Amino acid sequence: MKKNKNLVYGLIVVAGILLAYITTQDEQPERFRQKAIVEKPQVTNRGESPVSLQPGYTQIGTIQAEIPNNWVKETPSSNMRIAQFRLPKIKGAEDGSIAVFAGIGGGIEGNINRWYGQFKRPDGKPVSEFASISKETVGHFNVTFVSAEGTYLASSMGGPSGEKPGYLLLAAIVETHSEPYFFKGTGPVLTMKDHEDHFKKFIRSILEL
Repeated sequence: MKKNKNLVYGLIVVAGILLAYITTQDEQPERFRQKAIVEKPQVTNRGESPVSLQPGYTQIGTIQAEIPNNWVKETPSSNMRIAQFRLPKIKGAEDGSIAVFAGIGGGIEGNINRWYGQFKRPDGKPVSEFASISKETVGHFNVTFVSAEGTYLASSMGGPSGEKPGYLLLAAIVETHSEPYFFKGTGPVLTMKDHEDHFKKFIRSILEL
């Protein structure tokens, strides 16, 4: 019985000490408590770059690529685009453009078919029957190149609307480890043909960050 009383007395003493300590901390002047917060060690940025770009490369989302010198990077005309480039025209034609998308639904085949639907042929036959598709491996990526020619049924998104005869679709889908990237190029046949080699070189330069 005596041992139980001693144990109870001991617990009471410990509880009293803890209560006194907590009360003392709460009664400290505000300036001392704020100082303790200010002096808490902070994690600092040691100056590392958030991404590592290859020399001459430009970041596009979570990838990087070497942009042809004569391409002009523009502010995307739609929030669906993560990048946009203007391809300077050649004599007798108009400028072309490249729009870059990622995180869009429909999958690879669905988006290619949607692009076909934005073109029509004078004979009324499906554009898909005359389109060109090729696949290759670029580094660790599977790449699908697509081209089709006809009258472009331009929408108001990203430029003037209306029918544009003699246009060429020059596109590519790059399957990165995170998600597919869609590169849709449109413009007059003369302009797009002039940039075709640069476009393929641009796609083949793509690396992940």
